[in-house]
Amino acid sequence: MKELRIERIISEKVKNSRFVNDLVVQPQQEYFTLSFFEVLQPLILGDTEEELREAMENVDKVEASCVVRLTVTPYILRQFIETMSASLQEYEAAYVSSETEA
Repeated sequence: MKELRIERIISEKVKNSRFVNDLVVQPQQEYFTLSFFEVLQPLILGDTEEELREAMENVDKVEASCVVRLTVTPYILRQFIETMSASLQEYEAAYVSSETEA
């Protein structure tokens, strides 16, 4: 069987990247739902250390905006994990020195 080349196209709707710093994985019987969030830092304002401390004490939650939800099969999730693991290893080999890990 002939293997077809995949031409990946990024549409105008998704050309802008979003920052993600939180992830929720929800397993189901036949698929996984991955929800990617951007947790927003609260706006803390004050002119003095005391005002800043008081403003921070009044914060009881932070907002997390879901920027994308993906539903994938176990096969695709396995490919995703393998690809991300290999990419992380390459990144660490290139950019993370043993000094920064200590």
